[in-house]
Amino acid sequence: MPNAEFLETYGLYRKFPTQIASKLVNLPRPRINMRYQICEQIRTFVMENVFCDHYDTSEIKTADKIKVATYKCVSCVKFERTFVIKFDSELKWIMKIGEYPAIDTAVNMNIEKMLGARSHYLRKAMVSVASPRSVSHFQCS
Repeated sequence: MPNAEFLETYGLYRKFPTQIASKLVNLPRPRINMRYQICEQIRTFVMENVFCDHYDTSEIKTADKIKVATYKCVSCVKFERTFVIKFDSELKWIMKIGEYPAIDTAVNMNIEKMLGARSHYLRKAMVSVASPRSVSHFQCS
C-alpha cells in the first residue's frame, strides 16, 4: 500500500515491496510530513484527491494502473506535492515514477559557501544518489 515511508523517502523508479489492495477504492490515503519549500520547515500534507476517478469506483482494479496522488499542505492549504505511482500487475510492489516538486537537494550553507560556484555539482550528485541510477550517471556539465 502507498504509505508515508514510501512517499516521503523512496526515490523514483525503485520497487517498494508491499501488499496492495486489489481495488483502488481500498487504497489508503496516508498523511505525510515533508519539507514545505516556502518556509523551509517540515509540514503535514494530506491527500486531496482519490485514486478512483471514474463513476463506479467500487469495481476498479488496482493491478497495472498508474495513478496520481496530490497532497496539499494543511498549514497554508495552497502548496501541493504530487506523486505519480505505478501499481504492479501482480500486486506485489508499487513504484514512484514521478514527483513534483522534485527531490529536495538542500545543501548545508557552510558547504555551499566552501564550494562557491561549483555547488551545483553537489546538488546534481545528491539527486543522482537519491535516484536508483548509479553515481556513474552523474555528469559534470
